[in-house]
This record gives sequence, C-alpha cells and structure tokens, in this order.
Amino acid sequence: MPRWSSLKKILGYEFQNKDNLKLALTHTTSNPIKCPSKDSDRLETLGDKFLVGAMIMVKYYKTYPTYGAEELANLTSMITCNGSCSNPNNHSRRRIAIGIDYPKVYADLFVAVAASIYVDCNEDFNTFRRVFF
Repeated sequence: MPRWSSLKKILGYEFQNKDNLKLALTHTTSNPIKCPSKDSDRLETLGDKFLVGAMIMVKYYKTYPTYGAEELANLTSMITCNGSCSNPNNHSRRRIAIGIDYPKVYADLFVAVAASIYVDCNEDFNTFRRVFF
C-alpha cells in the first residue's frame, strides 16, 4: 500500500503488520462493489465499541466527575454522532454542526482504523490511547 510513511506521520504510529491497516482501509463501505469482508465489519464493530464505548466514556467520566450516568451517556452520544461534533464545555450539551456533509464512510473508516491499531499493537491500551488522545 503506497504512502505508508505519510500515514505513519499523521497517526504517529507504525503498523507492525500492514495487513491490519489494509483491511480497515478496504472496509465494505469504502469499496461497495467488492464482496463484504466479515473481518472489516468486525474491525468497525470493535472500533465502535472500544473507541466510542470505552475510550470516550472514560475521558468524560474523568473530565466531568459530577455528571451522572444519563448525562455521561448523552454527552458521549452527541460527541460520537456521525454528522456532528460537540463542544464538551457547553453544559447545555447542544450539538454543534460541523458544516461539512461527509459520507458515513468516513466515520466507519475511522473506527475501523482505530480497531486495526488496537489489534496491531497487541491490545496495548497505552499505545492505543497515545495515538488517539
């Protein structure tokens, strides 16, 4: 796959097994004319659950110690919505549109790449956290 060095620079991570990244980048939604790969779908699911379900929740659990379960769930939901981002300092927790109409594939690829890094670094939480935070 060309331009590994560019991606390495952007991510701040060098893949030990480039097939992990290749699988994420050839995700079903990015290449709909090919047969779906169960593994790429699995990467997306892992990325969704791990990155969204754990990493973001942990970050805001620590950042907002007075928030209850419902407030944390609402904040996390707004932040991870495909079409929006949120200002975590906005205590009314309103969505702020980013003003870009982008295909859902970008969000799918992001979480698939996240999962490919987690798999590639042998589930080293500190490495994964360094790349994403």
